[in-house]
Amino acid sequence: MLQILTGFLLFLWALASAGTALYTAPAFEFLSLDPVALHIANGTISFVDLPDFERDGLVFTEVEIRHLADVRSAVAAMHTSLIVLLVVLIALIVWKPRVRFGATGWALAIFAGILVLLGLSYGLFGYEATSDMLHLIYFDAGSYYFQRDTLTAQLYGKGEMLNGAAFVVALTGLALIITWIAARIPLPASFTRWQRNPAAAKRRDVSANDA
Repeated sequence: MLQILTGFLLFLWALASAGTALYTAPAFEFLSLDPVALHIANGTISFVDLPDFERDGLVFTEVEIRHLADVRSAVAAMHTSLIVLLVVLIALIVWKPRVRFGATGWALAIFAGILVLLGLSYGLFGYEATSDMLHLIYFDAGSYYFQRDTLTAQLYGKGEMLNGAAFVVALTGLALIITWIAARIPLPASFTRWQRNPAAAKRRDVSANDA
């Protein structure tokens, strides 16, 4: 059970890492995404200025501005969860080093299972239904749906959203593969001795320093 829990936390950490990487200037440039969402997420553009923001004759509506505020909150929460999950994972591995073997496998299995579910959803129900399902994880129902003639829909349509999703999927998978490989690297013998008997390891260290 501990391996499954650690694997799930590892998957969430990899996903948060990929999401954090997405909201960076290099990623937006690589994906050819309009940087306005990035500037809003990191506070470069304030919400006070948003009603006056214009692109191709379109401006953000009040509903779109509320959604962008939700996006900023979601990105901030993702940054926080990235740090918290990393601390928890390190604590679990220090406590039970062998858990890393099964946990990395479970993380990859969870990742693969979710990809299969998303693929089935996309194939059976299409982009809109799958997108709605994913948005409901972070946002209230209906707060993220915009007509095609709105500025948000023009800036971040189906193509942009799919490119962003592919970027996150690729980085999540890469992070999990790297951790799977790293988990199989033997730990230092000193750490292994300490984990088996911390008190004895401490006495040996004291004796070595006295000598």
